[in-house]
Amino acid sequence: MLTSITGHDSVLLRADDPLIDMNYITSFTGMTDKWFYKLISEGHFPKPIKLGR
Repeated sequence: MLTSITGHDSVLLRADDPLIDMNYITSFTGMTDKWFYKLISEGHFPKPIKLGR
């Protein structure tokens, strides 16, 4: 499934992409990053994957 966000720059991402960043998640859902980190700590949302250093 493809999802697009309209705005200054159009973004086209697959909804099943495991590497979606927090900015995308918060803009798409309207919830804050603090809410998602709470869900992560409770085990209700997958932990982030660190890329790079």
